[in-house]
Amino acid sequence: ETETLWRAAEAYAMATKSSQSMIRLIAVATAIVIALALGLGLGLGLKKDSSSVEVVPTYNLVSDVKLDGLTAATFTDEPKLAFRTGMATTLDVDVSEVTITSAVDDNSRRRSLLAAGLKVTFEVNIAPESGESTDSILATVAAVTQKISETPLATIVTVLQKAFDTIAPTASFTIRVTTQPSTPTVKTVIIVNGITTTTTVCGTNQRVASGACVACSAGQSNKAGDDPAGADTVCDAGVPPPPPPSPSPPPPPPGTYCAANYHVVSNACVACAAGTRRNAGDSASGGDTTCFAISCAQNEHVVNNACV
Repeated sequence: ETETLWRAAEAYAMATKSSQSMIRLIAVATAIVIALALGLGLGLGLKKDSSSVEVVPTYNLVSDVKLDGLTAATFTDEPKLAFRTGMATTLDVDVSEVTITSAVDDNSRRRSLLAAGLKVTFEVNIAPESGESTDSILATVAAVTQKISETPLATIVTVLQKAFDTIAPTASFTIRVTTQPSTPTVKTVIIVNGITTTTTVCGTNQRVASGACVACSAGQSNKAGDDPAGADTVCDAGVPPPPPPSPSPPPPPPGTYCAANYHVVSNACVACAAGTRRNAGDSASGGDTTCFAISCAQNEHVVNNACV
């Protein structure tokens, strides 16, 4: 009888020990599942969904412009910086946002009797500021597109000439632009988890038609960003108002300023010598300034400080 009691007690102890081991195993498995849910976000509502954060792309606007009187050989580092500076001023962006992607001589037959020409392709990089929305950056894209397409040629020439005179004065370039910069093509750049995706999209006031970007009809508008690889899109009725103009520069301080083709000599404005030129605006109260030699194109000559 004593032996029977001993065996019953031993069986009870073994069953109790087995139950405790099972409980420990279940607890460990539960902890592992909770850890995975917290670390990987398995749709259990334990981690915020990252897809709710808006991914705002960077927009690259690519255009080109032809400069008469320049060649690829003369378009060295200083002239390139002058071009980027002048374009940045024209488009009201930072010079760091303007890059030159190519500069090739334009030797088309229709130009055979004209000055040498240089086709400069440039890119404007419009990246979102921290926290900036897609609508906000698209407004900037629209403003830059309008300035590329609609800024008067005379304004572009004046701004570029000033930049060349300031940054590359020894070269004595005379800047001439005879055609409006091309309507920019637009690319979006999105970086997610270290992977960069670049897509060519339709520009401002364009829509998708049969896999191509086409201009909106007169009186209609559309934001940039439609994907030509997707379905056809439509433009909205009514063109939005143009962006506000850039603020005017402050007026110069009181004093005497020289007219065009005059330079400063001993605090007086003196006419440039024949065959030389200088932009207006030198202050007679400042130091002496110098006129630059005029470099005319083939089949041109100088008359009254200008190439004709």
